[in-house]
Amino acid sequence: QLHSIAQFPGATERQAAFPADAEVIQSWAMMLAHGDRTVQLIQWTAGIGLLALVGACTRRLGFSRRDAVLTTTVAASLPMVVAQSSSAQNDLIFAFFALGVVYFGLLAIRDRSTPAAIFTGIAFALAVGTKSVALPMVVAFAAFGLVLCGRDFDRLVAPAAAALIALILLGSFNYAQNIAKHGSLTAAPSQDALRVHSPAELPKNAVRIAWV
Repeated sequence: QLHSIAQFPGATERQAAFPADAEVIQSWAMMLAHGDRTVQLIQWTAGIGLLALVGACTRRLGFSRRDAVLTTTVAASLPMVVAQSSSAQNDLIFAFFALGVVYFGLLAIRDRSTPAAIFTGIAFALAVGTKSVALPMVVAFAAFGLVLCGRDFDRLVAPAAAALIALILLGSFNYAQNIAKHGSLTAAPSQDALRVHSPAELPKNAVRIAWV
């Protein structure tokens, strides 16, 4: 209505403060179909991509095809995957991007693949731009990369640089608006668990983030 994807007056935190990359993708489907009849196909597609990445990661980690089939089957039968796949929500979209960071990061670090490093960055930026829960996951992604590279830290340069550039281009739009308008990265009371107001809160928040 306002011919813009920027935040609009009177919106709830879910409509304005939360990152919106997945919703932007879904809005393209709605515009092309002139309605919401096909919007759930975005989650279906992300779900299929997620399962493909589960199998691919299993194989790249050295397991057999039988193991890959097992992990993919288990993932496909998870209640969240089944329930979300026919909806217009964004959890499978986020999971697809997050696992994309793992898979392409694996290729970028082990094989020193420049295209894989670029895709790692894009996947990371889209994950951050889809859900703010990706912010504390940076710790897990970094730990994963450090384990893979061993002591050969220069292997991390390309994917890290790609992630930073992609984040600025693809994942920072709503966060920048939050900072400009509200002086907060998330600008959402429901995201308060991600904030630390005093040193005494560090242990509690560390447990929460580790659980995430």
